Amino acid sequence: MKRFYSVLALFLVLGACSNAFRDLPDKSSDQYYIDQAQLFLNEFKFNEAIEKIMPVLATQPNNAQVVQIAMLAHAGRAGLRVLDLILELGSDTGTSTFFRIFAEHFPDTDDDDVADIQTAIDIMETYQPDATLRTSELNLIGMFLYYSRIGVVLHRYAYVSNVISPSFNQCSTTDLPDAALTYIVQSVPRAMTAASNISSGSVADALTALTSAPEIQAFVGSETSTCPSDTAPCQSMRSLIGEGSLGIGIGSGAPAVCP
Repeated sequence: MKRFYSVLALFLVLGACSNAFRDLPDKSSDQYYIDQAQLFLNEFKFNEAIEKIMPVLATQPNNAQVVQIAMLAHAGRAGLRVLDLILELGSDTGTSTFFRIFAEHFPDTDDDDVADIQTAIDIMETYQPDATLRTSELNLIGMFLYYSRIGVVLHRYAYVSNVISPSFNQCSTTDLPDAALTYIVQSVPRAMTAASNISSGSVADALTALTSAPEIQAFVGSETSTCPSDTAPCQSMRSLIGEGSLGIGIGSGAPAVCP
């Protein structure tokens, strides 16, 4: 009888162990990698988050959670910190300009950072290119991504050691290549479209107010413009980048038409 109870106890222990093991996460499942990526993202470990989430994105491109994690991980690796950026926008007392705030949010930007922001945008637009069909939350992220693309591009080409280079000439295709300018031209209207599809709130309202200037509104309809082919928006943007009196560009004085 004693032996019987010993054997029964062994089966109970083994049964309990078996249940316990079944309750452990399956480390080969997509959900395990999603959870791991989210944890890494929460800890600002962006390389690790990207490593975990990108294989899942390849097999689940229509999974909204996967898309969002992948977007935020790439944007985070590029330097985007949305809460910090909101504070920077809110604390500006008129001493900076719209483009400078975004450019200076990304210190020490290089080509990899530009590529990461572009990857984040590509992930979102592959998932859903139409802002009217995206969720309000996704459009909020998208709005910041488009403005961040302006910021990283400007910092990459116009800044040296995190200050605007005195020799930077926005009219020069050497200083600001047409491919980089295309990113900026396309980002403005896409950011405004994303913003118009966000539930009303202080952040969306503040950024909508910032982009209400006629000089910014002039780029509505330039979502697919490419430089130098689309001369008008490209030349207008070069001029706008070089001004400072309107509170938009990174230069000083009124806009001057680029030759």
